[in-house]
Amino acid sequence: MWQPGETIAFRASDHVRAIYDHSGPGLIDYVIVNTAPVRPALRRKYASQQVKPVEVDMDRLEQLGVKVVAENLLQESATVRHNPAAAAAVAIRLAREGLGRRK
Repeated sequence: MWQPGETIAFRASDHVRAIYDHSGPGLIDYVIVNTAPVRPALRRKYASQQVKPVEVDMDRLEQLGVKVVAENLLQESATVRHNPAAAAAVAIRLAREGLGRRK
């Protein structure tokens, strides 16, 4: 979700670009993005605050040289958040894959 006053209208690639603006290109190997849709009632709630989900602009991410890992990371209640267990599972899987490549 956009952060009011900080990342309004940011797409996923804009987040990567902002990091590269501070660090230089090549720092990021993977971008993990959510694939699950936000339910309509919550979209309306956030839209009233001028907040929308971050658009995943796959083509631009690939142009930036990052590998995209797309997973259902959504945790919904009265708010929209990343599911910490799902995010951790992706991070652990990527770490294990990395270790496997190094052996």
